[in-house]
Amino acid sequence: MLGDSWIDYFSFIQLIANYYGEKYAFYMTFLMHNIAWLILPAITGSGLFVYQVIQGLDLQEKDEYFINSFFKNSDDRNNFVYMFFIGIWSTCYMESWKRKQNTLRFMWGIEGREQEINNNQEIPQMNTEWTIGVQSGKKEKKILEAEPCYYQFRSLALVVFSVVFSFLVWWLPMKYLKSQKEFENPLYTELWDLFWTVCYALCMLGLNKAFLFVAQYIVKLENHKYLSDYEDSLVNKTAGLMLFNSFLGLFVAAFYDEKFDYVQKLLASLIIFKMVILNIINLIYN
Repeated sequence: MLGDSWIDYFSFIQLIANYYGEKYAFYMTFLMHNIAWLILPAITGSGLFVYQVIQGLDLQEKDEYFINSFFKNSDDRNNFVYMFFIGIWSTCYMESWKRKQNTLRFMWGIEGREQEINNNQEIPQMNTEWTIGVQSGKKEKKILEAEPCYYQFRSLALVVFSVVFSFLVWWLPMKYLKSQKEFENPLYTELWDLFWTVCYALCMLGLNKAFLFVAQYIVKLENHKYLSDYEDSLVNKTAGLMLFNSFLGLFVAAFYDEKFDYVQKLLASLIIFKMVILNIINLIYN
């Protein structure tokens, strides 16, 4: 899937397109493309992490905890090399996907059929009734008491409320983390910082789960007719809320407070909880 070898999987993709439709076949193609291309940064990132762990052990001072040595010595010039590599990788990633996407659109004759593909499945709508059209004389579905401005205002109010609530939940652990409370025992100071970074990670992950239900509720109130419109609106609202919720603390720590150690601690806690613990929970219960 990294180069032209992805065409070897076309028979599998074609079966999905024939049975479920082109939209789901595009999704499976992107999923395979994404997994294949993530191998490159995973290998290089793992190598950089191992190097930083070794560096932290070598430069660890007497009576210094390893975690402090690791965070203190991990900010070096090798990170800029890795970021340069990620910049090139992300460009190749996008260009490779555009090439696959255009190839599939040509092979399936998608041009000119977007409306047909998107609007081929209707979903139940709230507050509707079937009437006989005055001019057409055919049976038509009519939405009662349709008030687009009211629906838009209600959706916007729910989004704003979710964002404000997310900010308040984020503000509390960040406030105590930045207070840098000092104890006589340095270990207690580190545990204090660790406690609030873990609280931050739990708040972010918990709110991301809650925002899934909030976004579904908001989109349901919008009363879409077609499944494609429902899915597009759901993706936009879910991604927007999660983007604000996930990166607000990191953005403030990096650009407002300009504390790189905050960013390291927050990223470490998020990665540990999201990539390790949540995956273990999903593996057990799913």
